[in-house]
Amino acid sequence: MVKTEVNNVNVEELIERFSKEVQKVFSLKEEEKEKNKQVLLTRKEAANLLHINLSTLHNYCKQGKIHPLGLGKRVYFKKEELLNSLIYINK
Repeated sequence: MVKTEVNNVNVEELIERFSKEVQKVFSLKEEEKEKNKQVLLTRKEAANLLHINLSTLHNYCKQGKIHPLGLGKRVYFKKEELLNSLIYINK
């Protein structure tokens, strides 16, 4: 345990400084959570999201239109990348 001694600081100033530091810590934690908030989808979930068949999903992977991630024998897709891979069609 670390002990800290504070001299020549009034209570209000100490509370204000402490509050600012606590807010900084919480805001950094929230930013870190947002950065790490990448949603991974299974093949079935990815196909359902795109409203396509699993064989079509497989073909898109072979064609390089979408990029799967692997962990062992399992295949995952980043939801953000799937949504970014969609293109606008001019009509």
